Amino acid sequence: MRFLIILCFLAISAFSADFEKSNFRAQVYAGIVPYYPIELDPVGRNPLHNQQTLPISGGVLFSPLFTPAFKLDIPLTFWIGVEAGNWAFTDLYNPGADSGNARLSWSQWTPALTGAVSFNLIGDLDIRLLGGVGYTLTTFTHTVSEHPLVASYSDFNYFGTVSLEYVLVHDIFKGSDLKLSAFYRQDARDLHNKQATTHPDSGFISFLNDINFARIEQNKPKFGVEISLDFGREPRADRKKRFQLRDRDLELRKHNAGNDTVTEWDCMAIERDYKFFIAANGELPDMKEKFTRSQFTDVLESFLAFCQPEDLQTKERLYATLDSNKVELKQYQMTQEDTRYKQVIASNDVSYLKMFLQYYPHSKYRSTIEAKVTLLDDYGAFKNARSANNYKEYLQYLASFPDGQYRKEAETGIYALVQAANRQKDYEIYLKKFPNGFYVNEARRALHELMKQQ
Repeated sequence: MRFLIILCFLAISAFSADFEKSNFRAQVYAGIVPYYPIELDPVGRNPLHNQQTLPISGGVLFSPLFTPAFKLDIPLTFWIGVEAGNWAFTDLYNPGADSGNARLSWSQWTPALTGAVSFNLIGDLDIRLLGGVGYTLTTFTHTVSEHPLVASYSDFNYFGTVSLEYVLVHDIFKGSDLKLSAFYRQDARDLHNKQATTHPDSGFISFLNDINFARIEQNKPKFGVEISLDFGREPRADRKKRFQLRDRDLELRKHNAGNDTVTEWDCMAIERDYKFFIAANGELPDMKEKFTRSQFTDVLESFLAFCQPEDLQTKERLYATLDSNKVELKQYQMTQEDTRYKQVIASNDVSYLKMFLQYYPHSKYRSTIEAKVTLLDDYGAFKNARSANNYKEYLQYLASFPDGQYRKEAETGIYALVQAANRQKDYEIYLKKFPNGFYVNEARRALHELMKQQ
């Protein structure tokens, strides 16, 4: 039950997360061990040495971890799946025509649940560690004049494989790679005490009656080859490149936020008008004739920051164009200082003004910007105090801005509260805190009148 809950949570995460690339990955594989002789030890008979079999396995894997963590540059893929493995068969006794075509054959296979982890070593080369648990299903078929008698058994088993996988063909069809692997497999258990015939026969086939095997060899190392289709595989080099480009995107967004209106632009229109796509000859169109260098760089920077073309090659070429245009990002930003100063100084937005100071720490406009930030902070604090309209907020404003532009207004607000209360104590506190205040004379007269009445 817990496992199902976890799977549901992961599935919900898959649809709720904002992925730059789908994390779906699945694999279908089939493998064979081309040479695997086994030994059987029947009770009371000579051991059967080097019985030739060709164990075959096949399975399906998929990656269950559709989480935002996979935006990190992690070269691991985790798998869960099922396998129908270790299918093998052979004739154990086949005396020939003199026995009336009576023979004893043996077969087995192991259905199992599997889990695995893959690691991208380099380029198109992966290593996969896979383990599974299941039941080995064993069948003895005693054929008597074409009337088979069957004895079947099931035994718990577990196994592990190590596979070295290489991509033979990329995109054999959309989104899938064809891979060839060499693998090593180790099963954990031999089979013991299996009775091959449970039905007594008579006459010419009596030599097959009551055959019991004390041991059937299973756990010798197996070496084989495997072919697979891998859906959604992303080469390590592409993944690394994608995250490097993503970091550049984030840097551009951070420095462009609030300065441009590009988020409202139609990215498809930008692609159409500026031809941000690879031409038939594999190159980007030359923009020199249509746009000035600064125009092209400005729009290209904004496009990369906010539109994010998904194709890695296109994005890499766009960044190369930005870099090769002899306008370094930092240099370009410095050339925009005057324009951006005019934008932020007219905005009356403290966050934009502070962003400008962070962006251009040694700007010639720094003192002007700082003065305006102080002025806007001053007004914002007084506005909050006036909205609250209580002693605490007014006094806090006066303490925070000892040379504030709105000190008189704050004191006026305080004296209005004192007048409204019209208490001796309040007048005395006002006179103590504001001995040279704007309303000292009025406060003294009001206090004198209260004292006369008392």
